[in-house]
Amino acid sequence: MKDSWWNDFKAWVADAEWLSKFAEIASWACTVLSFVAILFPPAGFIVMALTIATIAINALQAATGNGSWLNVVMDLGALKLARVGTKAAKAIAGLQKKSRSTAAGLAKERAAGAASDANKGARQAAARGERKRGGTSGNQRKKDRARRLRMEQENRKAGNNAAEEVKDAELPEITQKERLGALGDKTLGSQLKDIRKLRDGNPGSAELAENTQKAEHHLRVNQRAWAASAALDASDKALESATDTYPGAKDAVTSPTPGTSQW
Repeated sequence: MKDSWWNDFKAWVADAEWLSKFAEIASWACTVLSFVAILFPPAGFIVMALTIATIAINALQAATGNGSWLNVVMDLGALKLARVGTKAAKAIAGLQKKSRSTAAGLAKERAAGAASDANKGARQAAARGERKRGGTSGNQRKKDRARRLRMEQENRKAGNNAAEEVKDAELPEITQKERLGALGDKTLGSQLKDIRKLRDGNPGSAELAENTQKAEHHLRVNQRAWAASAALDASDKALESATDTYPGAKDAVTSPTPGTSQW
């Protein structure tokens, strides 16, 4: 009689108590950090990493008859919710950058337009001078052309400087009330305030108004996803300790362990 490699592997998994211990600790850490992620979304990356590790261990144990497939299903549900929350936070960061770019373009147009209006008369005079013939010398026409080109360059520079000022501005400081509105996440609160500030500074921009609406929607999605993920983990652990029916249901979806040897 000879043991197969699969039977040896299943026996190794069954004896590897450290796997179960690690999965248990990681699972509890995910539960706690899911609540933390509601207030501090960057913690979501840690939750996702621990959830993936827990899924791998539970799937290994379930496939070898040492664990329940229901654990895997619950972990996959928590992972899905974690990804939704993380993607929502990333979407807000992306919208903030997009709003900065749009507002910079608008600032460039305004500044360049204002500079152009300020030297419009001088530019028109220079343009007429460079077109004159007859009594006007070639040198004078060249000077008028150079003067017009210099003013046009100054207008473009004014626009570019205004755009860079918007792009390079620091994120706005937020009040305690605004931080609470972002559920404790300072960076997320600053990004949201910046998006709203850029919208308010450009009331005629439909794009900036739409970005603000999308950012506020993603904030709600982020909060709900982490709340649901935390609730799913917490309910799983509560049911395991409070009832006999739930653990029994998990046992019902545990793969049977085949014989340990073959001829």
